[in-house]
Amino acid sequence: MARGARWAIISPMTTATPAPVELASRSADGIEVALLWAPGTDRLTVSVVDVRLNTSFQLAAPAAAAWQVFNHPYAYAAQRGIPVAEAVRREPVAALD
Repeated sequence: MARGARWAIISPMTTATPAPVELASRSADGIEVALLWAPGTDRLTVSVVDVRLNTSFQLAAPAAAAWQVFNHPYAYAAQRGIPVAEAVRREPVAALD
């Protein structure tokens, strides 16, 4: 090796996971619902945030029922025995200066 030669350390290439795409969203009475599509996995998810209770949960949405899950996430969860009463409490977000 020649004197003063420099070698760069090359890290292995990583594949970035594409961000979910919001296909639809709605908000009413402090509840925000979004239908999300993950291009990398081709999966649909419905995300529900209750701003008043500071809770959130997500449901996998089969393609054939995605619109039903989006429009009625609480009923869909109850019908399948998913306990939304145990929804995850979100940490408060600090205000940006």
